[in-house]
Amino acid sequence: MNPYELGMRNPLTPEQAKAQVVDAAEEIVSVAGVPVMKDEATVYLDSCNDQGEAPFRGLASIWYPLAPSGEDAKNDTAAFLRALEGAGWTVVPSPYPGRPPISAEKNGVTVSFEVQGNGKSTLARVITAQGECRDVTTTRDTRPSGERIPGL
Repeated sequence: MNPYELGMRNPLTPEQAKAQVVDAAEEIVSVAGVPVMKDEATVYLDSCNDQGEAPFRGLASIWYPLAPSGEDAKNDTAAFLRALEGAGWTVVPSPYPGRPPISAEKNGVTVSFEVQGNGKSTLARVITAQGECRDVTTTRDTRPSGERIPGL
């Protein structure tokens, strides 16, 4: 695919797309002190449209333990976002009035913290890092499967 057909002047290689979110994931864990569950940080390439076609972006998932309560989870997320803000991330206000922010942006990467309710219907919480939709060489057929992020 020709990147100029998509209006893209500076496309990323698949390796660069993955590195963009791996670098962000490493910074999130380091700066915010997120307690990653053993072997539960992964990266893969994700299509930016419903057809599974280019462009693709890097997507990283970081799984970490549930908080004792929904209120503790809100406090954790707020503390993580404050730490990221101190490291140059921009906290994105919630689009819903009265709700706290759950995401931040830096260098073309958006990170979102999953909201945990008061119930324990899941086994863990997850942070998702989405990179820029600039990989035009990956296709549905060449997209690699997800892989563990070493060191997290």
